[in-house]
Amino acid sequence: MRAFLIMALATLCWGTAQAADHALIMGIGNYQRPSANLPGIDRDVQLAENIARSIGVPAANIHRLLDDQVTVAGLAAALGRLEAGIAPGDRVFLYYSGHGSQVRGSGTQKCVEGMFLHDMRLYPDHELEPALQRLGRKASQLVMFNDSCFSGGAASTRSTRGLEQAVPKFYKSDGGSGYTCGQAVNMRRALRGLADEAGQKGSNVIYIAAAREDQVAFATTSGSAATRAWERCLSEPAADSNGSGALDAKELQRCAQQFLNDWGFDQSITVEGNERLPLSFAALPEQPQAGVSEPAQRSAATLEDIRQAASPAIRVELQAQQRLVVGQDPLDIQVRSNRDGYLYLLHVGSDGKTFNLLFPNQLDGENFLHAGQVLSLPRAHWRVRAAGPVGASQLMAIVSDQPRDFLALNHQEGPFRSAPLDSRLQRNLRVEATGIGSSGSSGLYGASAVLSISEVSH
Repeated sequence: MRAFLIMALATLCWGTAQAADHALIMGIGNYQRPSANLPGIDRDVQLAENIARSIGVPAANIHRLLDDQVTVAGLAAALGRLEAGIAPGDRVFLYYSGHGSQVRGSGTQKCVEGMFLHDMRLYPDHELEPALQRLGRKASQLVMFNDSCFSGGAASTRSTRGLEQAVPKFYKSDGGSGYTCGQAVNMRRALRGLADEAGQKGSNVIYIAAAREDQVAFATTSGSAATRAWERCLSEPAADSNGSGALDAKELQRCAQQFLNDWGFDQSITVEGNERLPLSFAALPEQPQAGVSEPAQRSAATLEDIRQAASPAIRVELQAQQRLVVGQDPLDIQVRSNRDGYLYLLHVGSDGKTFNLLFPNQLDGENFLHAGQVLSLPRAHWRVRAAGPVGASQLMAIVSDQPRDFLALNHQEGPFRSAPLDSRLQRNLRVEATGIGSSGSSGLYGASAVLSISEVSH
């Protein structure tokens, strides 16, 4: 490791534990009234399963609800089963492809909108909202992809730049009067309330809408446009614009929108919630991408991805002297958490090319931290000094409710685990830190802000 000199020696071991992630994928291509049928929904379901697996949901936990199963009663029951089946630390992915609609309300509720289900009934947003809020309070991460529209304006089947015919995904459930009760919001309000709720879940809630509030979304025989574009971007290395090794919601949105524009679809994918939340591994590039080839930039982005995926319920404070003279000043760190957990210090050397597990280490494996305790590191028997080179190193603290094993950092330099930065390390490190991409999650964890420590010559 290139940043710190070690001054002493002991032993270390720790293990892993896992939770589970879940997906509920809903698609309606065949309606009770055949005039409402939509093309390509079976393809949407396949694409949505690919998206779910990319988020980290194991195949055994991907549940389908199709056609005549997606009724008002069927959907309510499925959401209830999902809520009962998840545990704290689990991630949840919801997907819907079908019609949306608007109807006249009554009293103060002038407009009612929601998903238009197989039994030709509306499942209104105000009934979906409490179900989503209960899921969001229980799960560590909630992602919903809604490929439908609620536009009340006139629209018809059309062709798009030579592609197969595209069918708008809204249904005039008022009998075709063309009633428009206002601009639709694609259920974003249902998650916005949760995201704003005392700031507790906002960082881990994402809502993806296939179109803006004043646009329609389109279905084709090859699948719905927004779903096709989003899934396509999972295999596009260039989508990883910051080189972090992961794709966050904003990167996927930008990539998918470019495909929609190229294909000629007049709809704009929108994202509500934490746009920086990592949702998938990036495809490994064959060669470094222009603009993101600097190791320091990629390592900083990887640490930020890990931080963004952390649970806001575990708050971690990290303090350290942020200017160190190489070969002279010792590292001085204080960490505190609002919850009990196992502490890990991830470090990037000042050369920007090496990840290190600074703590626990072979000298000090006692890494359990009690809630409210201020832990000062390094302890006396493993004091370390800045070793350079001159530049900025980076430090982040993770507190996990379960022990973790950072096997990705499989090189040993003195008492510390370390590994040189490359695309595969970025991927493996994120699996170890977040559990995403493994057979399940590794429980809840919190992460501090990333500290930049300047290492100077004098």
